[in-house]
Amino acid sequence: MLLPRIVWEAVLLGFAVAVAAGLLLSTEFAMGLSFWYAFATLGLLAAGFALSVRTGTPNLAIASIASLSGVVYAKVVQADQPVVIAGALAVGLALVIGLVLGVVTGVLSAPAWAVSLGGFAVVMGIALAVADARGVPVVGAGRPGWFGALLWSLVFVAGSVAGGLLFLQAKVRAFLGGQRLVAALAGLAGSSLLAGISGVVWASWLGASFPGGDLQRLFLAVAAAVLGGVSLARGGVGGYVGTVLATALLLLLDMWVRVVGLEAPWGLGLSGLAIVIGLLVSQLLDRLSPSPAPARTPAADVSG
Repeated sequence: MLLPRIVWEAVLLGFAVAVAAGLLLSTEFAMGLSFWYAFATLGLLAAGFALSVRTGTPNLAIASIASLSGVVYAKVVQADQPVVIAGALAVGLALVIGLVLGVVTGVLSAPAWAVSLGGFAVVMGIALAVADARGVPVVGAGRPGWFGALLWSLVFVAGSVAGGLLFLQAKVRAFLGGQRLVAALAGLAGSSLLAGISGVVWASWLGASFPGGDLQRLFLAVAAAVLGGVSLARGGVGGYVGTVLATALLLLLDMWVRVVGLEAPWGLGLSGLAIVIGLLVSQLLDRLSPSPAPARTPAADVSG
């Protein structure tokens, strides 16, 4: 039953290789540190959203949580605290926010998309207020190098594959399907934790945090998860490396848009088109590979 999803992942790999080959022929393209930090941080966001979808609790607040984490990290570093302490505080705050969203969703049996959408607005408002609606520089931390890029890329890839393998187990999906609060906490807290790490790593690479600038990254993360083959109708159902391949493909396409000189709105349009294609692919894969044990988790959140 996984064969259609494996075939789709092979298709994604083929497209990614083709786009990368085309870009490499361009003198304006180089797959350096910038690409790998973008891959790692967008991938962590996509993996977080995929996790929330797999548990039936889609988290639309991941972008604002990443923004707030980046702002908190930058502010704490500005206060002459070690980067490790700053990162831990920022990621810990993201986890707390996710736990609050999970409790509200699980206890009230509220749809996670609605709870997290409200959370998106609240958290983004806090991020803008803390940053005084402007960029916050990460002062004195030093710019990370190849070790950080490869480490966080590996964390994303390994975590995404491990999650895919875990949710292929019918017992895991059945357990979460019968535990409303546990599923909400796992999906919303887990995705918020990954978003927090993404925000900190991205701010560290850029040398500053820019609250309010992560909306397109939300669309790209959603597109990567959906295009990667994570089922929106059957929580937990997905392939192995679809999210990883879709993340790479979308980043390469976004770079291609920039190389050919198209305006920024085209990048946003690319995200929207990828989401639409992903929805169609998700429906097709569901039809071709019916799940023997679909997991219906908190309040049928995917469908609303």
